Amino acid sequence: IDVMDYVQPRDVAAVKADKNVVVVDVPSLADFAYQLNHGRPPFNVKALRQAVAYAIDLEQIVKGVWLNVGVPANGPIPPTSWAYDRAIPPIKRDLAKAKAKLAEGGKPGGFEFTMTTNNLPINVQEAEVIQAQLAEAGIQMKVKLVDGATLISNGNSKNFEMISYQWSGRPDPDGNVYQFYKTSPGTSLNWSGISNPQLDALLDKTREVSSQAERKKLYSEVTKILQDELPMIFIVHPIEPKAFSPKVQGYDPVPDGMMRFKDVWLR
Repeated sequence: IDVMDYVQPRDVAAVKADKNVVVVDVPSLADFAYQLNHGRPPFNVKALRQAVAYAIDLEQIVKGVWLNVGVPANGPIPPTSWAYDRAIPPIKRDLAKAKAKLAEGGKPGGFEFTMTTNNLPINVQEAEVIQAQLAEAGIQMKVKLVDGATLISNGNSKNFEMISYQWSGRPDPDGNVYQFYKTSPGTSLNWSGISNPQLDALLDKTREVSSQAERKKLYSEVTKILQDELPMIFIVHPIEPKAFSPKVQGYDPVPDGMMRFKDVWLR
């Protein structure tokens, strides 16, 4: 084997210790998150979405599940993007706020819901950690494991309460944002069903202005709205370690999840 396009977080340390392997840590444009269905209970209630967000410990997930092969996410735009706003922190765990939001949402004793997620090992592990974290706030989460095709079908048909989502990312932030949060009747990648006039106006404006500085300001406002409205709970922007035989030369990484071998050669 000359190339491994993705080294799982659990394998990174061992692969890096192998002197016969070269590992390239590629900062990615990707994000891993969970979409919340705004069109049906319980997440048609904003305060309950916020309760879940405050009950989740992103730092624990990134450290314990992802083994620090990534960074906690503050929204859909990764740190590798020019549009990323470092002044906006990821949502921090706060059980007192989570319980206050439960009371505000009419569920002071907590509530129950189902997460639909991919049946891959890292997804299962992450679901188990989130399940335990939410239980500390009195929120009971069931886990429904499905294959990738079923996951997409359920998302497209909005047949879920909370569903895992991963996106490889695009060089322009529009590709990480517009299609997921713009009001979109019918089948779209806006699985959450969010429909917010202020957000729609900002998203349209990001396509109308050409100044990168102005677009960055707009995307910062978008990120703030997303943290408040929570069509998704953003978890991690992963790093994508790729492994090569020392024979492989000329590989130039591009942080969009795809590998390009146009200039690659074997020594």
